[in-house]
Amino acid sequence: MAMKDLIDNIKEDSAKQIEKIKSDRDKQISDIESNKNKQIQDYNEKLDSKLELEINRIKTETNSKIKIDSKTIMDQEIQSKLDNAFEAIKANIPKFKKDPIYEKMLNKIVDNSVKELGTGASVHVSKDDVEKIKAKKGIKVVEDKSINGGVIVISKDGLMEVDKTIDNILSDVYDEIAINLMKFIK
Repeated sequence: MAMKDLIDNIKEDSAKQIEKIKSDRDKQISDIESNKNKQIQDYNEKLDSKLELEINRIKTETNSKIKIDSKTIMDQEIQSKLDNAFEAIKANIPKFKKDPIYEKMLNKIVDNSVKELGTGASVHVSKDDVEKIKAKKGIKVVEDKSINGGVIVISKDGLMEVDKTIDNILSDVYDEIAINLMKFIK
């Protein structure tokens, strides 16, 4: 029996060793599977994070472009409206020049400009406006074909000038209105 016990012990030890090897193998497989799943999860989390960052970047870029485009469209629309309004004003200049208030305005501008520039100044006006300027001592009225309306008053020495032509006045007013309108809208 000793031999049989020995063989039984060897079989029993072999079965235990086989069971331990199988157990170790199953644990290693489980650890490898667990490690693999962890790496896949980490990779997916990194990928999700990168995708989220890219999506946010694209959203930010798109929103910025939308804001810029809408501002550009709004600015163009405002510019168009201002241009149309000033074209309508310019179209009414001939009518305004026939109004008695226009003649008063011209003479007031001339008086103020002569005070500023001194006697001997020359007053440049359109052909239509020459007779509207009241004759004043110490000024010379000059017809100027480049002037549509209003006046340019030039000092006697030619070094100083007051430009109160309708075109210049409208240009100044246009800029002021555009600036104030933009401030109001923003």
